[in-house]
Amino acid sequence: MKTKFLTAILGLFIMTSCANRVHIVDLGVVSMKSKNVPKKAKKQELGPVTAKYCPDSFASSSGKTIGLIDSVVEMAEKQKKADFLTEVSLYRNGSCIELEGTANKLGGKRRRNS
Repeated sequence: MKTKFLTAILGLFIMTSCANRVHIVDLGVVSMKSKNVPKKAKKQELGPVTAKYCPDSFASSSGKTIGLIDSVVEMAEKQKKADFLTEVSLYRNGSCIELEGTANKLGGKRRRNS
């Protein structure tokens, strides 16, 4: 009886630990499009962006093999047609990677918050 109870508790712990959102890293600037983003470059802020990537495979839309973080960054940039992302937080949620950040374009005017 005691063994079944402990096994049930362990099973619940494993199932719930896989579903929790775990913070991976915060990044100041990240991009899959731009190799270098100059510190003093003019940027146009496009607004907040969120993306979630749950891998079916490890191939990107371009067919190249890339990692989970690369995939979610690429998705977020495409979503907002951005050149790079700033103030990025990455999380693991089960087998998925989630991104929250700000999308930006090089050049242009800065967006004003109303």
